[in-house]
Amino acid sequence: MTSIRVGLAQFHPIMGNFAANLAKIADLTQQAKAEGCDLICLGELSVSGYPPQDLLFNSHFVDDSIRATLEIASLANEITIVVGGVSRGEDKNQLHNSAYAFSDGRLQQISHKSKLPNYEVFDEKRYFTPGPACVIEVAGHQVGLAVCEDIWEDATVCRSLKEQGAELIAVVNASPYNIDKMSERSAVLDARVSELGIGLAYVNIVGGQDGLIFDGSSHARGPGFNLVADVAQFSEGLAVWDWLSDSSKSATSNPSQLSQSEAIFAASVSGLRDYVQDNGFSKVGVALSGGIDSALTTYIAAKALGPENVHTVTLPSKFSSDHSISDSIELCNNLGCTITELNIASVHSELQDTLTRSVGEELKSITDENLQSRIRGLSMMALSNQQGWLILATGNKTEAAVGYSTLYGDTVGAYGVIRDLWKTQVYELANWINQTFDEKIPEHIITKPPSAELRPDQKDEDTLGDYDVVDSILKLYIEQRMTATEIANRGFDLDHTKRIVSLVDRAEYKRRQSSIGTRVSKMSFGVDRRVPITNSFDPL
Repeated sequence: MTSIRVGLAQFHPIMGNFAANLAKIADLTQQAKAEGCDLICLGELSVSGYPPQDLLFNSHFVDDSIRATLEIASLANEITIVVGGVSRGEDKNQLHNSAYAFSDGRLQQISHKSKLPNYEVFDEKRYFTPGPACVIEVAGHQVGLAVCEDIWEDATVCRSLKEQGAELIAVVNASPYNIDKMSERSAVLDARVSELGIGLAYVNIVGGQDGLIFDGSSHARGPGFNLVADVAQFSEGLAVWDWLSDSSKSATSNPSQLSQSEAIFAASVSGLRDYVQDNGFSKVGVALSGGIDSALTTYIAAKALGPENVHTVTLPSKFSSDHSISDSIELCNNLGCTITELNIASVHSELQDTLTRSVGEELKSITDENLQSRIRGLSMMALSNQQGWLILATGNKTEAAVGYSTLYGDTVGAYGVIRDLWKTQVYELANWINQTFDEKIPEHIITKPPSAELRPDQKDEDTLGDYDVVDSILKLYIEQRMTATEIANRGFDLDHTKRIVSLVDRAEYKRRQSSIGTRVSKMSFGVDRRVPITNSFDPL
């Protein structure tokens, strides 16, 4: 029996840049033809980018997307191309999330997504109408077409395709990365293969779209061989699979998979690089405090954009320790980034005096602390205007959760590189970096007690408690949605737990005004967790 040579093509689509996306599709198609592929599969909505969100309410965007998708027909000579794109239903007001199939220089079939996800970051029922999936013929064989969620909920769609005669199912995907996604994905694909005894060609997009990160991990699996060909996580590329011929070959049970720290680092680099470049920037600015958060942000930025494009500024006040500056200088010397000192002590003193005279009394401690942070934020935004830098926010998920940040101060920035990393994860990633790369984060930055340095001898733990305990409480409250009492029953002090939970609920207004950033968890702040700001409910 003849086999089908399948090209699994993953690339980073740029939202709304149809010309650039078509150029990449054309290049990958030429590569697949050179490899003798009968079929090339590309990701979900890879012509337009995913997720288009309310751009889908713009008829011009939809028309341009469909027009660009149909241009792919001219590439489909001596090869069948399956690619994800938007299509209109019989009712022109209805849209489908579809897999287009082109061959012999023309459109052969459009298969529609049947299962529309409406959880976590997905909101597809707002935009799309479900439709039937279909089967196409490739090199004398029947190939079923499915779109992402069609294989996740249950085997209904895949079973329907098999009943239509499918011997192989090509699945086009836009499946975002999170820490647990690889194991979840493998379990789903294994279940479909086991239930149906059929091969799956799984193709995913790669790269960052705002805060979402797509990890690719395109691969083929099926009964008796599990995995034959795959494209590495977080990379563009093409893998070739000889379906049937490769079925008897031994293979690994999972696609090429990075360790958790490797994957978080790769996702962080990918997310920042794509956000900066896709939005027309080249250089970024970081306010370096000498602490672990800004150090890790700077490190990731240097890897994502090149150190020559990362400009750091240290903004000491009268409370800043000498080692905060020296540690920052050492980090930048290790990485090759520029560093500038902008001392805010005199500005802070003058503004203190002005405000004190205005209100007729000494400033409260919290007022004065936030004043320093906001002078720093103002300075960074002025440098952004002057130098054309995109400013990176340096806050972590723990700080965002409990509101340990100053609006219009240390929250300033267009993109938060580590905004979805708990403080304990920040330390874990920093230690992994120092074990992995030649360029190091100075050890003193990692080992010294974290401090905002806004008053004498200030330490984070004096305000929040031990970060290991705080993060454990926050994970249970935010990610597992436990009450304070349920958390305390896990062995945590009830009063401390109630205080941490209360801080989370009171800080929602801050999170709404903070930057977007790299999403690496299943429960990031923003779309994943939507809580009213005005809210008198007591969850304790």
